[in-house]
Amino acid sequence: MQYREYFTVSASKKTGLITHDRLAALYTESSYQFDLYEGTAVDSSNTRIIYLSTDIIRGIQAALSFEAGAAWTLVLKRSGTLWGKRIFKALNKQVLAEFGEKMPMMSVPNLFALLSEYFGLHGWGRLRFDTSIANTSGVLVVELHNGMISDSLDSLKERADYIVAGMLGAFFSELSGVELDCIEVTTPLLGAESSRFYITDTDRIASLSTLIEEGMSEDEIRQRLA
Repeated sequence: MQYREYFTVSASKKTGLITHDRLAALYTESSYQFDLYEGTAVDSSNTRIIYLSTDIIRGIQAALSFEAGAAWTLVLKRSGTLWGKRIFKALNKQVLAEFGEKMPMMSVPNLFALLSEYFGLHGWGRLRFDTSIANTSGVLVVELHNGMISDSLDSLKERADYIVAGMLGAFFSELSGVELDCIEVTTPLLGAESSRFYITDTDRIASLSTLIEEGMSEDEIRQRLA
């Protein structure tokens, strides 16, 4: 499966390479609207924003673990999926208004820069996209440094970035028009330098999940994919 078959983003040159300053302007707090009476904040696309502290994230995970047991991971993944769909719709409006084209028509570098900027300026962590095995394996690899979730849940010794996996899977599903999924393969909570996520079709993600649960390393997983 070729990369372009999954991630159908054109090589549009309409906007040229979008700079950091132009992207950052989309997410500045000066464009937010605050309603002190309702206790809400919305961005320029009228999407509600929430502010989370480390303690709140730990409390959410602890409460879900208490109420749902091991299924806390499914709850967070589903929440991330719903969130990812909303992010795509909101960003599509902002990109169209600011740059005159929708995200599926953006060049790949601009799209990756846009999403990286969004994650960084919203406190999720620093994203880096790796397409080195996309053409041969049909897998887009996303690396997350200083991830908010894993940094907050540093007492856990397991993968924990289920919200981010849900967000990324949903975002690229909406972008490509293909049902995709995402799984966290490595995590700092188990000694890795960063969280690494694989995005591909749902059947392959199910297979990858089995390999991870069996304790297969990322190098072994890559060999299996090839």
